[in-house]
Amino acid sequence: MKKLLFGAIMIVLFLNSCHDPEPFNQKTNRRMARQMQNELDDYVTGFAEVPGAWLSVTMDEGYTELVSGYGNKASFQRLSVTSEFRISSITKMFTSVVIFQMVEEGSIDLSDNIFEILGRQLLTGLQAEEAIDRITIKDLLRHTSGIEDYVALNWTTTLLTDPLRFWEPQDLLDYVKEHSIAQFEPGTNYYYSDTNYVLLGLIIEKLLNKPIHKAYEDRILQPLKMDHTYMEAYESGDDNNLASGYFENNHLNNWNTSSDWSGGGLVSTLADLSIFMKALTNGRLFGKRSSFRDMQEWIVLNNKSAYGFGVGKYNIGGHEVIGHGGQGFGFTSGLYYYPEKNAILCLAVNQQATDISGFEEAVIRIINDFN
Repeated sequence: MKKLLFGAIMIVLFLNSCHDPEPFNQKTNRRMARQMQNELDDYVTGFAEVPGAWLSVTMDEGYTELVSGYGNKASFQRLSVTSEFRISSITKMFTSVVIFQMVEEGSIDLSDNIFEILGRQLLTGLQAEEAIDRITIKDLLRHTSGIEDYVALNWTTTLLTDPLRFWEPQDLLDYVKEHSIAQFEPGTNYYYSDTNYVLLGLIIEKLLNKPIHKAYEDRILQPLKMDHTYMEAYESGDDNNLASGYFENNHLNNWNTSSDWSGGGLVSTLADLSIFMKALTNGRLFGKRSSFRDMQEWIVLNNKSAYGFGVGKYNIGGHEVIGHGGQGFGFTSGLYYYPEKNAILCLAVNQQATDISGFEEAVIRIINDFN
C-alpha cells in the first residue's frame, strides 16, 4: 500500500510541473501555420468523402491548432478546434501508461503470467490449453500473445446486425472463443490484436478495483486537466461537441462504441491529446523517466514500422515518429512525437474509410521546410 501511495503522489507531483505552451507568435512559425492550414483545406477539398479534419502541432516555439470542413455534413456545422473526436486505438497508449504506472508501484511485473491474475477459466478458448499459463502482460502489450483479434473476425458485419448493442468485455472474449483459434504460441511472433487490450483492461480493473475509465480519470485525465477526454460508452460527454463520424456516407454517431473499450473507446480533442503526448514523452506520467524509454522496446515489423509496449515507431516521409494511430466508428486519427524536431503532432478526420498517410507526410514536410 505504501508503494502504491508513494507512486501516486510522485505522479501527481510530476504532472503538476507541466506548463502549457504558448501559441506560435514568431513570423516564421505563423507562416508555417498558414501553410499547414492551406494543406488542411486542400486535403478536405480533395477528398469528397472527408467532411472535416483537425491538426495540431506543438513545438518548443509554441503550438498551433487548425481545422477545416464540417463536423456534420447534413447540417453544415463547421468544425471547431475544440470539437471532440473518437480516438480509437490511440486509447492503447493510455492503457499502457496505466500498466507501466502499476509496474512502477510494484503491483505487477511485465513478466507476470496473466492466468494468475485473471484465472484459467476466463482464458480457456483464447489460446491452446497448454499455452495459457505462458501468456504474460508483456505479450499483451506487445501483441505477441497469439490471441486472435476480434476485430478481424467479420466484426463490421456483426456490428451492422445490432449497432446499438452494448458489449461487455466478457462478450468480446466469448466472441473470439466462438469464432477462432489462436494464431501462434505466446511470445513466438507478432500479431496485432485488440483482444490483448481487452485483457489488459480487465487486469487493470481487477487489481485497482475500479472501472477502466475511472483508472484513466484518476491517473491521467484529472492530473493533466484533460477535461474533454472520456470513455463514450461509459461516461456522459457533451453530445453537441462530438463531431459526426462517418464510414463512407454512413453516419455512425448513434452506434454504441462499448466494443472498443480499453483498446479504443476514448473520445478526446486536439488540446487534450497534445497535453497527454507531451506528458508521456517528458516522462511526467511516471515516477521514473525511464518508463517511457522502456515502452520503446521495439519489435521491427518492416522497414517503415515497429511496435513496442502500446506505442509504435513509424517512418513518415523518411522521418521517424513515435505514437499510435486510430481508425474506427467514423474517425481516423494519429498522435505522434517527432523526436528530430521535438514536435508533437495530432491529426484526425471524421471519416473512417480513408487513409491519412499523405496528410501526415505533408505536415512533416512543412515542419522540416520551416525548421
